[in-house]
Amino acid sequence: IGEEEVAPVFHQSDIIAMPYREIDASGVLMVCLSAGKPIIATRIGLFAEILEEGRHAFLVPLEDVQLLAKALETLIESPQLRQQMGLNVLELGRSIPSWDDIAIKTSDLYESMSRKAA
Repeated sequence: IGEEEVAPVFHQSDIIAMPYREIDASGVLMVCLSAGKPIIATRIGLFAEILEEGRHAFLVPLEDVQLLAKALETLIESPQLRQQMGLNVLELGRSIPSWDDIAIKTSDLYESMSRKAA
């Protein structure tokens, strides 16, 4: 699917599962945060750094199919948990600056440093 179709797919889902084997950072995760859906991800890279176990996501060890299945089962069987974790994911997403905000802060910093150097 095209890039413009990715976000709507996440918004239409109930659960987002990302059982990656390798990852450092993830643009997909950033899109998922705006969808406000509970996440199941491998406990690696950025997933392990910003997602809180039981609050935003269920983080499973690499290639642990049993725990991955259990996490899916838990979320499928608990609409209330899915809803609460989804709200927590939205809150997390809102706490992370947008690319525009980051660009403005970076530009402001460079201008400030430039004035100090002059």
